[in-house]
Amino acid sequence: MIHFPCNIWICGKKLDDVLSDARSICNKPDTLTLMISPDCKILIDAAVILLSFLNQQASIGRKIVIDFESEDSGVMGYFNRMGFFDHLHKKIKVLPARPLVSGAAIYRGYNKNIVEIAPIIPDVEDEDIASRLADALETKNKALGKATFTIFGELIGNVLEHSSTKLTGFAALQTYKTGIKVVVSDSGDGLLETLRPELPKKYAKTPDIDLLIEAFETGLSRHGKKSGRGCGLAMCAKKAIKFRGNLEVRLATSRVNLVPSGTSYSPEAYCYENLQPIWGTHIAFDFRIDN
Repeated sequence: MIHFPCNIWICGKKLDDVLSDARSICNKPDTLTLMISPDCKILIDAAVILLSFLNQQASIGRKIVIDFESEDSGVMGYFNRMGFFDHLHKKIKVLPARPLVSGAAIYRGYNKNIVEIAPIIPDVEDEDIASRLADALETKNKALGKATFTIFGELIGNVLEHSSTKLTGFAALQTYKTGIKVVVSDSGDGLLETLRPELPKKYAKTPDIDLLIEAFETGLSRHGKKSGRGCGLAMCAKKAIKFRGNLEVRLATSRVNLVPSGTSYSPEAYCYENLQPIWGTHIAFDFRIDN
């Protein structure tokens, strides 16, 4: 049984702490039970990555139970409002019970401070997702909204083109007092797993963190630089840096936090390794909005 801590905000990093502390439980074949108390507080990046992780486990036949302890659970209500249950694998059991009505379906579009969890379906292009994310940011900062449309289009395009999975990916946005958090998550092969085998031999021994930073700073392509491809991530980073956007990348067993420093990301990235395995690539931007 995995217990989520109370009365603290659970971000992507804290979610990794929770899952890693319970690694022996996560990797056992028996039923995986999550206890999420009513006063638990979960940020949107953690909610989306948790959704991907649970769906991955359910897709391989794992029995999963999420116990929110009370029908009046605040976090359960939040998940319902953001569309978490709309996309949660149908075989996952929810206690006390799954909501009968989707809050996201009822109120979608009413609140300009959020973009409810949107599905990124393999082989199905949906430009509307990038538009909705950018439009939400534009209400806070017009220039940021225009710049991030390209960012989100590129990230969602990467999910469609490179993830090699039948599982749905997700994107979502929420505004907080300190800024805006945007997350794009997929359950595919993973950024470095797709990229590394096709790179020149000189990159064979390059550590993951260094390879990741180069991908975001100068661009790397499995098709070679002459192809003109592979600069999408670097372009995303350049636009995000302009607006002082922190960038977190969660890979299969590692997490990297890149912090803006001048015109690039700081080489002293925060890197966490040997995490609980989660398939795919999960990218979160934090944009601070000046009052």
